Amino acid sequence: FGGGHGDYAGNELYAYGPLEDDSPAWHRLTDPTIPAPTNVARLGGYPVSRHTYDTLFYLPTLNKMLCMGVAGNYSAGNTFNVGDLFDFAADPGSVNPWTTNDTSFPAFNGGGVGVYDLVGGYNAATGKAWGIGKGNSQMLGVFDAPTETWSSYSKNNPNAASRSKAAVDATHNILVFMGLSGVVYAQDLASPTSSIYAPTCTGTSPGAGDNVLEWDSVTGRFVAWDRTGKTLYFLTPGANPAAGGDSWTWTSTT
Repeated sequence: FGGGHGDYAGNELYAYGPLEDDSPAWHRLTDPTIPAPTNVARLGGYPVSRHTYDTLFYLPTLNKMLCMGVAGNYSAGNTFNVGDLFDFAADPGSVNPWTTNDTSFPAFNGGGVGVYDLVGGYNAATGKAWGIGKGNSQMLGVFDAPTETWSSYSKNNPNAASRSKAAVDATHNILVFMGLSGVVYAQDLASPTSSIYAPTCTGTSPGAGDNVLEWDSVTGRFVAWDRTGKTLYFLTPGANPAAGGDSWTWTSTT
């Protein structure tokens, strides 16, 4: 889903699977809106194409996809502070599977660039999707899936980088993000007003680059890769992963 700015105007949604099949395939779940929404958040209830970056979250308890804000909309490349929800259970042939949830949506503007460089993750243990913008006087926003409500906290986040990627350690309830520099930053979600910190990490990280980061709930560690090679990197939080606590460890396999 996406395209946006000077790229593609189509707002159709694609899925790949079923992953348990021997031959998973691409499927187009919806058709593009015609005419395409242009320089608006939505047209007739259908969302505009945008750069999705790190702003898409699957909410399993709702069986919906959350789009946290609009970054780089088609075609002017601006932003909108809105929330869009796609219902996978809806029949797109008879109803619009998209709904909106803008009430109390965080104002990801502040001293940074808002949802352009927003990163976030979903914690299945709490049912909450979190997003944080880049820059000072920013916002840490959270969507509570059980109640489908938004709340936010003021946050200084000067160390974030463009094209950062994030994930949530569901065991310790920590949002972790890593930018092009390869430096790891963390936010304690149980204490959302506390400061972002950089845990001490040992071992070899993916280094600088356009990395990807995910949380593996089975092994209790993050998985990262740089999309250019065949090496997987694993980041295991310390027994006490809080600020000033135990160091975190990088390992890898090729």
